Amino acid sequence: MNQSYASEVWCEDVRGFLSAFINHLKQIGLFDRVVAYQVQAGICGEWIKNTTSMQPACGDYSEPMRRRFREWLKRPESWAR
Repeated sequence: MNQSYASEVWCEDVRGFLSAFINHLKQIGLFDRVVAYQVQAGICGEWIKNTTSMQPACGDYSEPMRRRFREWLKRPESWAR
């Protein structure tokens, strides 16, 4: 089973890790040399999940993703993005 990118627990864990990493870069004097951060969470180091969402008809149908999708549906201004 893979993480759901809509999971509040997973997002909080990623925020904590990224914050700690940024603080580390500041401590060692490399923070001002960073252009961007790419959170790599999928099997290929991208936002691609294992074989489950690479299959034609599969995706993330977990409860966190359904909840996030319902929230998105309530915001018509985000549909055009």
